[in-house]
Amino acid sequence: MTIIRKLSTVLIAATAFSLTACGDSNAKQSVTHNDDHSTMEHHDMDKMPSGDMMTAMAMGRVISVNQASGMVTIEHGPVKALDWPTMTMPFMADSKHLISIKKGDFVDMEMMGKPNQDGKYVLTNIGTINIDRSKLSKACVSMMDNIKSLDQSCMTDIREAMPHGH
Repeated sequence: MTIIRKLSTVLIAATAFSLTACGDSNAKQSVTHNDDHSTMEHHDMDKMPSGDMMTAMAMGRVISVNQASGMVTIEHGPVKALDWPTMTMPFMADSKHLISIKKGDFVDMEMMGKPNQDGKYVLTNIGTINIDRSKLSKACVSMMDNIKSLDQSCMTDIREAMPHGH
């Protein structure tokens, strides 16, 4: 039992070190709400309901990607599982997930439901959504182009229209 505890401690410390090395832990993160363009500090997001889920799904448009730091800024639609409105915010991600992502891409993403020890939200998966838009309603296509209006129904339709294996 002692060996398992020591191994767990080493793994936790290594994970914390690698996450800290990915970005500037003193960097100030802010979130822009698209509905009123107000800005709230990242730590205020802790006051928002977070649910008991380990991960949450969202869709959005990539605003910027920095593979070197493992950071991606995404304007995402509402995240029902976390009771988040549509907003633009930075996420940490393993650089291997960011290789094929570029500014302007419409993406499907999975994130941890709570921030890491540095207060940053971490993407566990992200992928570009490449679908035949003719399979979607005109309203849903319009929502893909204007993230502010993206709703749960459209996100469901998009996921259903995606090729299997995404």
